[in-house]
Amino acid sequence: MINEQFTDKLMKLPLPFKLVGIGSFLTIISTILPWYRDLDTFKTGDKFIGLSGPLYLLGFLILTFAISSFTMTVYKFMGKKLPKLPIAEEHFNIASGVMCLFLLIITSSIYFHPKFGVNITMKEMGFGMMMAFIGSAVTVFGGILQTKKKGMTFESEGKLDKLINVDTHQRVQQEIRPISYSSSSAQNTAAEQVEIKIESNNEQNAF
Repeated sequence: MINEQFTDKLMKLPLPFKLVGIGSFLTIISTILPWYRDLDTFKTGDKFIGLSGPLYLLGFLILTFAISSFTMTVYKFMGKKLPKLPIAEEHFNIASGVMCLFLLIITSSIYFHPKFGVNITMKEMGFGMMMAFIGSAVTVFGGILQTKKKGMTFESEGKLDKLINVDTHQRVQQEIRPISYSSSSAQNTAAEQVEIKIESNNEQNAF
């Protein structure tokens, strides 16, 4: 029963939130997997996970950003009210994913620099770092989809103004009617004057 409810909630969750949740979860898991390993001239090497080695601080920062995005998705999944943020949720997810990618690029550029390390003959990227790159990219993509979906929905309440003000329309009609009456009365008066002139001319001709 619990599994069915969990599956039902998961299926009802919009695709952008699923992508953010999956991407951030992959990034979290990647920090405890091997990120890089090296081999020195003595045929001995070291293997480092995301939270260890000389660049462990960058790994902890990446973990922090990934946990924050994953927590937002969990709040949405549980139907709880999201905590107040200085920016919108979708923008927060995009920024979180972009920061993870930026920190991963810095980590790679430092570790794989030829002058980093002593007597190092070989450096290799581990599966964990590849997963971190993929997870961060998926998080950014999910945040972008959230932005597009929110732009297509009418979440804010709008006010539909009247195209024509009824009172103004009635006043215009009232102003038009006297003009039409006066014009028709003027036409009738002119017609009567013409008839009188015709009758007078007829009488003069008769005399």
